[in-house]
Amino acid sequence: MVDELMDLETRLAQRRVGTPAELEELLADEFREFGCSGREYTRQEVLAAWGFGKPLECEVTEYRVLPVGADAVLATYCTAQPGGRRARRSSIWCQRLGRWRLLFHQGTLAL
Repeated sequence: MVDELMDLETRLAQRRVGTPAELEELLADEFREFGCSGREYTRQEVLAAWGFGKPLECEVTEYRVLPVGADAVLATYCTAQPGGRRARRSSIWCQRLGRWRLLFHQGTLAL
């Protein structure tokens, strides 16, 4: 489970989700994100703004998963991009119909 979720998080962080349908499958219907800017994003806003075919260089480290329910986990990790931008990130994933879906994500800039 941890490896599967880390792979999904890394693909999202690096924008390596290939198609709109694939991204729609990963994001729960009620998905929300609090970005590093402090802005809140809805599922529809993320789907509309996603840069398909434009991967980002982004290293994922310190990945941890903590169960928070029978079918839900809290994932925390750090990202680093070229130029020194670093962030601490957290996600809540829930398993629905045998698939992991991202319910919530937050990024906080790390100084």
